[in-house]
Amino acid sequence: MSKVTIGISCFYHDAAVTFSQNGNILFAASEERFSRIKHDKDFPILALEQGFKYLNLKTEQVEDIIFYDKPYLKLERLLDSYFYNAPFGLKFFINSIPSFFSEKLFIKSTIRKKLKPLGLKDKKISFCEHHLSHAASAFLPSPFESANILCADGVGEWATTSCWQGTKDQIKPLWQINYPHSLGLFYSAFTYFCGFKVNSGEYKLMGLAPYGEDKYSNLIKDNIVMIDREKKSFRLNLDFFSFDRSLTMTSEKFEEIFKVSRRNEESNIDQVYKDIAASAQAVLEEIMILLVNRSYEENPNDNLVLAGGVALNCVMNTKLRNNTPYKNIWIQPAAGDAGGSLGCALYLDFIKKQAKVSQTHSFHGKDYSEEEILTALKNSNFTYSKLSSSEKVEFLKKQILNDKVIGLFQGRSEFGPRALGNRSILANAKSSQMKEVLNSKIKKREDFRPFAPIVREDKYQLYFDKGVENEFMLFTSLVKGSDFPAITHVNSSARVQTVNSTNHPLLFDLLSSDELPIIVNTSFNIRGEAIVETPHDALKTFEKANLDYLIIGDYLVEERSS
Repeated sequence: MSKVTIGISCFYHDAAVTFSQNGNILFAASEERFSRIKHDKDFPILALEQGFKYLNLKTEQVEDIIFYDKPYLKLERLLDSYFYNAPFGLKFFINSIPSFFSEKLFIKSTIRKKLKPLGLKDKKISFCEHHLSHAASAFLPSPFESANILCADGVGEWATTSCWQGTKDQIKPLWQINYPHSLGLFYSAFTYFCGFKVNSGEYKLMGLAPYGEDKYSNLIKDNIVMIDREKKSFRLNLDFFSFDRSLTMTSEKFEEIFKVSRRNEESNIDQVYKDIAASAQAVLEEIMILLVNRSYEENPNDNLVLAGGVALNCVMNTKLRNNTPYKNIWIQPAAGDAGGSLGCALYLDFIKKQAKVSQTHSFHGKDYSEEEILTALKNSNFTYSKLSSSEKVEFLKKQILNDKVIGLFQGRSEFGPRALGNRSILANAKSSQMKEVLNSKIKKREDFRPFAPIVREDKYQLYFDKGVENEFMLFTSLVKGSDFPAITHVNSSARVQTVNSTNHPLLFDLLSSDELPIIVNTSFNIRGEAIVETPHDALKTFEKANLDYLIIGDYLVEERSS
């Protein structure tokens, strides 16, 4: 067996680990799936242990370990930011620096200590710059031999937005925009102001935006973010932000200019916050279109790849596809920091062996044997029965058409923030009540949140317009007609997932009839919890979410035994 590379991301948010070999992704998983702590930032020891176990890997088979950023450069940025703002921001500095010195600065010794129980403490450890990890995660698994690469997030070491050129020989940096001028932090500031959590609630702001009107774009561009159309760049007006000197994201000037206080997380969402969300989304899209067009003008190429947390904004991605010259756009499904573990591992493989292998799916986590599933079932109080493949399809079809809500647990878990059919909750897209049922009774989340549809890729164009097939749920499309209210957002859009018979045979067969061409797919979890990983997690969430049925592997779970 060829030697294996291990990529690690952690200590900021969404810790993860990736095992790769000659450019192939052997295993990739976020720590939150095993720790059950959503967005877990701690060292991914559980994911590492599960990767070794799943791959039946011996320590001598590991050649290299690589970390997804360079802590010394990050410390330089923190110190620079403090001295620029001194004496303001002392509390922020005092809170940040001790943990940085104890954990992040001497990261090599920290990693060795964590790896010692696995027998890996003497392995070579190297470091990859944060945005290079993102760039590699976007280009190396893409289907393109050459492409332009654009990365946008909160901040790495210094870079917040970066442009690269990917070829069969190298990933070459072209330009970057540095901290504190950040699209990720810009969007997170509005996320914070509208009452959602930073680094986890940005997708809520995106979902809220269609309920509002773009009333504040000009106000934002005149005061909060300055767009330089000649240079095709942008700068934040730091008078409106406090992330560089405080534990908060926005200054009092935000409240002054919008004439409203920051929303409390538990309070009602008034129309003004919906309008602010719509305006922030519009400005984000405008700036990203400008940057993407700049990348094409300076280095023409038919292909663009994207990564960084901003690339998870599927509404923005659709605008990029429709308003830029690129013919093809591919986005890393684990575009956030978890995907940094994948990017740095693949980059090390690439520079050693020029290895580049296309990523055709996102099922890179664990699967569970029938024995493991049966053990969990026998230790539960539920009744269960075994189904054949055809019986599973028929049961799902019948119950979904009867408006039942079903948890589906099968195969390897997804790597990235989206459930794509292996750890999903399925429901009837034709039901006018299903959106409310799923949000209030099942998921226990905000009522404005939309749900995604699954459709066969060969039937996509029958039901959706102005879009392209995408199995990673990274673009939106317009829904044709009004037959599917459960998956149609307030602006008639949907974040579509397309499936084929190779990667999703069960769902492909389920969606083969005209009677059930589309189903609702939402992640198998409830608000505040990570997506289920193990059979035990699935059974626990099945009960907490009050689902009607659960299919776990080949077994149908119905109710508690008496």
